[in-house]
Amino acid sequence: MAFPDTWFAAACSPTIPVFSLELSRKLAFLGSNVAETEVKDPCPGSGFILLDLDKQTALAVPLASQAQFDADPATSGDINDYIFGVDTDPSRRNTANTLFVLDGVNASAFQMSLPTGITSFGNLGAVKEMNALIGMGLNRVAGDAGFVVFDLERAEARSLPVPEGFARVEMTGIFTTTRKLVARGIKSGGAASQYLIYDLVSGDLQMPDNPSGVVAVGGITQQAGQGGGATPAPGGTPATPQAPTVLQRANPRANTVAALAYSRDGRQAGVLVLRVP
Repeated sequence: MAFPDTWFAAACSPTIPVFSLELSRKLAFLGSNVAETEVKDPCPGSGFILLDLDKQTALAVPLASQAQFDADPATSGDINDYIFGVDTDPSRRNTANTLFVLDGVNASAFQMSLPTGITSFGNLGAVKEMNALIGMGLNRVAGDAGFVVFDLERAEARSLPVPEGFARVEMTGIFTTTRKLVARGIKSGGAASQYLIYDLVSGDLQMPDNPSGVVAVGGITQQAGQGGGATPAPGGTPATPQAPTVLQRANPRANTVAALAYSRDGRQAGVLVLRVP
């Protein structure tokens, strides 16, 4: 099966991904109008190439308006019969502001922009049961703009914002049985945290209170009681650095999250178990 004229597989990434679209019985490549012979970062792609296994034909599906996405496997992928990639702006390493998608069943391409109030996104994760991608939203630091849900079936993006009183959020787990996302919410100042439960269908938010005496869950970003994060203590002593690990475990099969709980003095108070409704 020869590629269409002026089309090539985007070959400037170390690995050239090949996607298998089971519903439509097709193979797909990230495509380019340039026959690249060297590795580039980012590796620009300008569309998709579909190989129909039944008809033994090849079809090119270009992006609209001469747009380009990064064909590196680290920033592209597939979910069910959709293939996706993100824009190639080198000034935003590991983040993007546009998602490009191929609908493999309909052989059509579209792009999705960010909701208002979010500058960029990163760390995309797939939710196959919902034909959705979820990314971390950011304006200055990861998670300070909440999450972005890319609904591929509806070709729309919506935000799960950071609630008032919190500085940022961190992904804890996605619970597909109940269509919920659990995040660790870091409160303003950095010393306190609690779990937030987002409904992926309605967008509703639940904020279960920590047990009595517990001010942080899953880890501590600084010693409780030291105040606002980067502000040095008297005498010029630097603030306690962020904890290197988050001590928590999400169990989607049991719809639970288990995590170490911390008291106001920064000591372990026990294990907190959150049941996700």
